[in-house]
Amino acid sequence: MSVKVRIHPLLREFTGGQEVVEVAGMNIGECLENLGIRFPGIKQRLCDKQGQVLGHLQININSEDSYQGDPWASQGAGLARTVNDGDELTIVAIVAGGGKYRVTHRATRGQRCGNYLRL
Repeated sequence: MSVKVRIHPLLREFTGGQEVVEVAGMNIGECLENLGIRFPGIKQRLCDKQGQVLGHLQININSEDSYQGDPWASQGAGLARTVNDGDELTIVAIVAGGGKYRVTHRATRGQRCGNYLRL
């Protein structure tokens, strides 16, 4: 089953600049696993050591939240969600914060710096 994955701009370094790539999978978890096999390093930026999508990211299917409800109440449920041939997954970075905090040092990948997280 072929699924398109729309890659967030901050992750395109792993895909050689490609905005949309195709992967195979029966559910979101398989698609992310195959994305990681095809583009080494990207899965570590998407998932934690237990394989769950990082809290500052959201995976949408055809522009709809893959969790369809409270993601905190159903940890991991979104990864088991079935995908269909031709579906499009979108990796969305959830951004929060405001101008009240000033960045005092440069964060490396995965580190928090004030209210900002460097992807």
